Amino acid sequence: MSWKVKVALAAAILGGLVLRIWNIDRFGLNGDEAVYVGQAANLAGYTQYAKYFALVRAHPLLYQFIVSLLLRISFNEMYGRFVSAAFSTLTIIVVYLLGKELDSRRTGLIAAYFLAVMPCHIILARQALLDSTMTFFFTLAMYFFAKYLRKRNWIWASAFGVSAGLAFLAKEVALIIVLVIAMFSILFQRPSLKHLIVMGVAYFLTILPHIIVSMILKGVASSYLIWQISRPANHPPWFYLENFPTYFGVPTIPLMVAGIAYAVYRKRVSAALYATWILVVLGFIQLWPLKGFHYILP
Repeated sequence: MSWKVKVALAAAILGGLVLRIWNIDRFGLNGDEAVYVGQAANLAGYTQYAKYFALVRAHPLLYQFIVSLLLRISFNEMYGRFVSAAFSTLTIIVVYLLGKELDSRRTGLIAAYFLAVMPCHIILARQALLDSTMTFFFTLAMYFFAKYLRKRNWIWASAFGVSAGLAFLAKEVALIIVLVIAMFSILFQRPSLKHLIVMGVAYFLTILPHIIVSMILKGVASSYLIWQISRPANHPPWFYLENFPTYFGVPTIPLMVAGIAYAVYRKRVSAALYATWILVVLGFIQLWPLKGFHYILP
């Protein structure tokens, strides 16, 4: 990596970090933020929060566990936001690596700069929510899968499985990465059976703690699942069409289409992976009754 690339990437990372942490404590925690930080405080041993914030409430607890490590040092409710901002900023680096792996350093840098200033990514990074952590591990898993497509060995296969599992442990909606890889494998390049088993075992072992907890407390887990799938639609079907430019930036749509078209023209595997990733995620969130700009983040 030349010094020019290093400087350009450092500028994107630093600029993205400033946008994510500047005046981050201006407002207090909102409802969901309070729940997640409260769960983290419970994990950290602040027993006075236990009766208000049950550990097994809705989502897996990876994000809350990470926040709890900071809360063991001292209590500051802003730690939850700092963790989100940190993972959001780290995602800029992963996006650069993914773009470089699938195309070139220039593509990686352009993608990193777009992510650094993307409104949706910044808004969620400034809140103590699960989405930034989930998106980091989701993107990292896609990077490892891209590396696997080139290297074809068990190391990258297992790295993908672990990262995809960590994305699930941050927020279970990351399960859609399994659909992305399954669709890509069926339509384009199928990993070997041996490596598929490695991916599956690594993924299963990573999420096993959550499975065990859910089985022990199956009443809570099943109640939450039933509640989630039975919730009525909160926005009209055209919600994403109306809000995508606002939260992701007007240039994003034409550049995304142009980038995929160029990759298809060059007959690169990146085109297939990009297209599968985008179409599966967009298809899933469009069919899901609940709508929200944060669902598009993966």
